[in-house]
Amino acid sequence: RRDTTCFFMAFCALSGAKGMDIKMKNVIIAAASMVGIIVVRMILSIAFSEQVAEVFTRISVSFLFFYFVLLAAKTRNKTKKPVDCIR
Repeated sequence: RRDTTCFFMAFCALSGAKGMDIKMKNVIIAAASMVGIIVVRMILSIAFSEQVAEVFTRISVSFLFFYFVLLAAKTRNKTKKPVDCIR
């Protein structure tokens, strides 16, 4: 789907462009989350309707995307060296 492709392309671009060291744990968590979202979407489309499944998918993928963007920014800020202002 277009949503998942955009998510992974944006995640890879944000993390790789800055030279960040991504832990394999975060990548596995992202992949497992996407698999979970797909499974829940399938269940919702059968139980309710395709519109309900689409709304759930858009909200959950957006949340997951911004979570990893904020996680990448947090990790990037921790790895920066502090500036020594006192000389």
